[in-house]
Amino acid sequence: MERDDRPPVVMRFLMDENVDDAVGGYLSTLGHDVIYSRDVLNAAAPDAMLLHLSLQFGLIVVTHDRDFKRLAKQVPPGLAGAVRKGAGRIQLAVAEDEAIPRLMEVIDEIYVNYELALRKRRRFLALVSSTQVSYITNAFLEADAEHR
Repeated sequence: MERDDRPPVVMRFLMDENVDDAVGGYLSTLGHDVIYSRDVLNAAAPDAMLLHLSLQFGLIVVTHDRDFKRLAKQVPPGLAGAVRKGAGRIQLAVAEDEAIPRLMEVIDEIYVNYELALRKRRRFLALVSSTQVSYITNAFLEADAEHR
């Protein structure tokens, strides 16, 4: 797909320390906002802090870690009202040197699914492997929307 200077939707990424800076650079060249965890957190900060920032400020954590799935399950249901629209995670289940080429292949699909998650008020969760991209339906924000 040919692109103009802007992506169809601007995403706000929080790059985990285990993701190569080049991945953040690639996302930035597409016109997205990219924050590196080392710029906002202490190097020894636990993954729970990244999750908290993501939920509070509507950021998409980009990580190679599998821990985030476990951490996300520990978020109390009552916190739904504090989750900002756009929050989510992209888990890169590929080798570091495969991350950018793989993202280049699937970025348009990621845009479509991100926009869908925003419309449905769901967290955006994507697992990018070398053979497929899985999107996880999560009604975490939907429950809050019903109470407004």
